[in-house]
Amino acid sequence: MTAHERGPRPGAPNANTDADHVGSHGTAADATNAADQQAGADFLMDDPESHEPPTDYRKIHERHVSMIRAAGISPAVADKTVISQNGSLLFNYRRPDGTRFTVTRPDNGTPAKYVHPPGGRGLNVHPSVSGLMTDVKAPLVMTEGTKQYLAVVSAVQGKRVFPVGMSGIRNWQWKPGGNDTPSVPLPDWGWIPLKGRTVYVIPDGDYATNPDVQTATDALMDALRGMGASAVHRVAVPLGPDGKTGVDDHLGALPENARTAELLRLMDEAEDDDEDVFLSRDDLDNMPGVEPLIKGVLNQRSIVWISGRYGTYKTFLALAWSCCIATGTPWEGREVGLTGPVVYVAAEGQSGLSGRLRAWEQTFNGGRRVENLITTRKGMDPRKPKQMAKLTRKIKKAGAVLVVFDTLHRCCPGMDENSAKEVGEAFGALERIKDETGCAVAVLHHTGYEGKRARGSSSQEDDADDAYVIERQDDGEGPRTLTRTKSKEGPHGQTYSLVLKNVDPFDADGDSPAYVTLADQDGAVMSRPRKETNVQRIMREMDEAGLPVDLSVRGARGWLAARGNEIKGRSIDWETAHRARKERDPSPLPGPTAPGDRETADVSLVSPSEGDS
Repeated sequence: MTAHERGPRPGAPNANTDADHVGSHGTAADATNAADQQAGADFLMDDPESHEPPTDYRKIHERHVSMIRAAGISPAVADKTVISQNGSLLFNYRRPDGTRFTVTRPDNGTPAKYVHPPGGRGLNVHPSVSGLMTDVKAPLVMTEGTKQYLAVVSAVQGKRVFPVGMSGIRNWQWKPGGNDTPSVPLPDWGWIPLKGRTVYVIPDGDYATNPDVQTATDALMDALRGMGASAVHRVAVPLGPDGKTGVDDHLGALPENARTAELLRLMDEAEDDDEDVFLSRDDLDNMPGVEPLIKGVLNQRSIVWISGRYGTYKTFLALAWSCCIATGTPWEGREVGLTGPVVYVAAEGQSGLSGRLRAWEQTFNGGRRVENLITTRKGMDPRKPKQMAKLTRKIKKAGAVLVVFDTLHRCCPGMDENSAKEVGEAFGALERIKDETGCAVAVLHHTGYEGKRARGSSSQEDDADDAYVIERQDDGEGPRTLTRTKSKEGPHGQTYSLVLKNVDPFDADGDSPAYVTLADQDGAVMSRPRKETNVQRIMREMDEAGLPVDLSVRGARGWLAARGNEIKGRSIDWETAHRARKERDPSPLPGPTAPGDRETADVSLVSPSEGDS
């Protein structure tokens, strides 16, 4: 963990606050008073501890004792963090890194229940439980509210439970760039390991009636899952007669010797009554059905495995699907069911993607850029929660409908592909992305020696919703065979031929941009109209003008421009057209073929001899 990940500490002016908690939003007098009290509070908190735990509230004024006792806060817990001073109650917050600040509950008639000093924001870790912070076997209990947190700490003394406090249900996050910037998790989270940990969230009882509290709690739970928690449960605190009950009110109303058992009971019930686990019959009927992303090829909200050896055009195919989905362009006559952004995790061959993308744009998108295709600078490892949390945020922000991992091997360096456990860990992360964002996930992988199935553990294709395998002949020549080996929600076994062709049909050297096209079982290219390319237009204009094939590019451009036919195009297009005319039969070409005779194509800027990953 870097120092940057652990700090700096969040500042108060742009932190999130709840209605009952204020920081710099309090009055100037409140802030000054809190700042004056800070030194005295810290001094008292550093008093040497007695050998025996205190049995009374020795640092709390008698007029405050009844409130602390009613909240279920034990003398031992209060002794380390609560004092009375100048007519107010002071609560000492300790962040996970050990730094501290003091929150004041004034008795001066202020409408705010609590006042935070400037810069006073962070998670609260009581010193009696800080030793459990890195123990991922100790469940983490997130508690909303200052007194509520201390009540939970009091109830779990001696138990392997790690409580963490936050002043309000939204105060696990902050806005580092100001109030107009997105909220991000507090740097404090860098000190608390969450991977593999069970977390319980305890909002106040008004969760049952307050939509704002429900939304904020659900957002916290989603964030905890995104940061790596293995399970996140909400603890339901019974609603009181006033319409709002905190866990401190609930526990404080019980005898002291019954509070621990009651808190553990509520946590057990949270596990057994998790709304994310059980569906009613109506819920089942209302679940969305299977909807196509590309009709007959890909489904929305699915995980698809595409496996093949090197040189089987995996990347060609995945990029073509991605571009079609990003632009709404049918793929080989198959309609796109949902158009939207695509995130492409390029773990290898990033430099080649740009050329392939330009070729697809030129042939199928009228030369327009595919703006909705978002590529990464490097691979992202599904086994690393921080990387997946960043990817999940990007998918949600972009509204992506598909994310592609190219390839699994390069995204998961060092993973034992034969281990169902290690593969299952990566697959679980992909499934969480699908569930949290609603997008489909496509994974490019390699086949084994025989090239018949995905390399490694069979659990990969077993767990996927759909699986494709691309095979090639031993000599690497000829068409590649694309087979749908699995479809959880439809037929499988369909087989197609993938052939690689040059954009320039007269390129004898195979140096011009190439594309993959789907052929029928007899090897004939499936018919679908496509637009005339810039190279083809230049050739046609020169042929129709009767220009000799040995006329230079400069001479041809000048001759056409002088007659009002100025063709815009890159120099490479003119040079390609000029070379193609010289290498074919010199008789003029007819105009573009009729739509029914034109060839269908998926384009890439890689020649047939180069293959793909």
